[in-house]
Amino acid sequence: MNRPFKFFTGRSSRKIAEAIASEYNVELGDQNIIEFSDGEFEPSFNESIRGADIFIIQSTMPPGDNLLELLLMIDAARRASAYKINAVIPYFGYARQDKKGKPRVPIGAKLIANLLTTAGADSSTSSEIFSGKAACKSKETNILTTNKVISLYRLFIFFIFLNIYLFFNGISYLCNRFLINISIQGQNSTILHWNNIYHFIFMLPVSNFFNA
Repeated sequence: MNRPFKFFTGRSSRKIAEAIASEYNVELGDQNIIEFSDGEFEPSFNESIRGADIFIIQSTMPPGDNLLELLLMIDAARRASAYKINAVIPYFGYARQDKKGKPRVPIGAKLIANLLTTAGADSSTSSEIFSGKAACKSKETNILTTNKVISLYRLFIFFIFLNIYLFFNGISYLCNRFLINISIQGQNSTILHWNNIYHFIFMLPVSNFFNA
């Protein structure tokens, strides 16, 4: 069963939301935001989103109204019985606060991820994560955070290490064959385990890099 999908946007990312929707040949969903005299605002959906996969596109850079607007839209979608709520965050504000650089400071990236989870988001996608560690903060929360930039970067680094490994593995094979031939001729020689050496040098860092 194919569920319908709909795109909605906050006020900070309307242009990119329109570009995304045009790529899928769909229109942005009907919504509006009511502003009150004291500065409060209330987003609302003007169409049914029951049982639909919805994508809310909104950056969370300062001021804080951008983040709050996204949280309110997620909460409204959850209360409107959307099947799955995907937060698309072109610029993930506060992502640079991914760890404690000194005592008595907050971890802003984790706090934002927790707020998205509490509001009702099922997943979050961003293209502007400050560091790889910020993307991994989702392991400590219930939300799935996807960072395409970090994924492509790690894939690129993996292929570099793979090419280096294959190159030196070929050299080690030739060296082993050469040493074996010397041993067969009756000369005393120690056959080094080149494959194990190069595996330790090149593939162990790759494994640690992807498990970081």
